[in-house]
Amino acid sequence: MEGRREIWDELEKLRYNDEFIAVYDAEIVQKKLENSARKEGKSVGKKAGIKQEKQSIASSMLKDNVPYSTISKYTRLSKQEILSLQ
Repeated sequence: MEGRREIWDELEKLRYNDEFIAVYDAEIVQKKLENSARKEGKSVGKKAGIKQEKQSIASSMLKDNVPYSTISKYTRLSKQEILSLQ
């Protein structure tokens, strides 16, 4: 029981230690930044994957001589984006 009290006393000291608080706060900020970057990376990757799939579909449609307007309608790619796939 006495060991717990010593631990508790040390934790109480840290509670009022400005240096400890600054380091702890910095770690929290760092973790939030990492989580934000991870979410952004997932979003960017997902968008890139969707665009790649649209381009793949458009390429297949071009091979089947589907008109540009129809390809654009279903893939939502611009005519220039479709032309760049040829």
